[in-house]
Amino acid sequence: MSHANLFNRRHFLATTGLATAGMFLARDVLAQCEITTPDILGPFHVPDAPFRTVLASADEPGTRLFIDGQIFGNDCETPLANTLVDVWHATENGCYSVRESCPDEDPFNCRGQMLTDADGQFSFETIMPGWYLNGASFRPSHLHMIIVPQGSPALITQIYFEGDPYIEDDRWASDPLAAARIIPLMDEGATKRGFLPLHMDVDMVTAAPDDAHGLPSSVALMPNYPNPFNPRTTIRYQLRVDSNVSLAVYTLDGKLVKDLAQGSRSAGFHSEDWDGRNNAGREMPSGVYLSRLLAGGFQGVQKMHLVR
Repeated sequence: MSHANLFNRRHFLATTGLATAGMFLARDVLAQCEITTPDILGPFHVPDAPFRTVLASADEPGTRLFIDGQIFGNDCETPLANTLVDVWHATENGCYSVRESCPDEDPFNCRGQMLTDADGQFSFETIMPGWYLNGASFRPSHLHMIIVPQGSPALITQIYFEGDPYIEDDRWASDPLAAARIIPLMDEGATKRGFLPLHMDVDMVTAAPDDAHGLPSSVALMPNYPNPFNPRTTIRYQLRVDSNVSLAVYTLDGKLVKDLAQGSRSAGFHSEDWDGRNNAGREMPSGVYLSRLLAGGFQGVQKMHLVR
């Protein structure tokens, strides 16, 4: 790791109040670099959570939790800017908004999306997720996350917390591959704070931008997220130069379902949502569909799984 990047990471810890937390330094978080491993999506994700950094309302019961994170490529040095971070978790009582009947005024309580800044940093405020029964045992407190770097597939994972009494009996949290995703928390009076470094399996040689303005070095159509999905998914693509594009959804036998983008688009990173409906507004049935991007001489196709 370069000295400049090491300084930046220490500066980030200092400015977020974590530099004095001995438990973080004891684990040598700054020097540690393991590719962040995946975990199960679970049944409670929804794709259209609002963009915000305060996930739980001010009057939501529970201990306030502050998470400061930073996302790097697989060289463990290069921060990943403009990376989508989608977070959701249970309330203190173990209830998931939208998917379950929770006593919340905010229908998307304890859910939110955000983008990393130029240094790959993100932060959010919420409450400590509660335990809930999964079969005969309790699931430990955890955060669900989908991380989507520019030009790369999404990572679906979960974050756990040191000292949780239910980690040992949980099949996912106790998996050795989850060890680096069990993070310590520092008590700050009545609140808790954690630092979350994430290392994506993104090749920084091929993913690096081709100029100082951060433009992509190639044209690409990325896998949609979430996938499988119901009822909505996001399709991201990138352009090296200004281009006339056609982005559309097709059936496997090549029939047009939905036009998503037509016409001139600027160089850079773009995304479009598909709500599972055709051009006439009718819901499409469960099945495998294709997203297709045409841009200049480029053609890219990705499979998408709609599950009703």
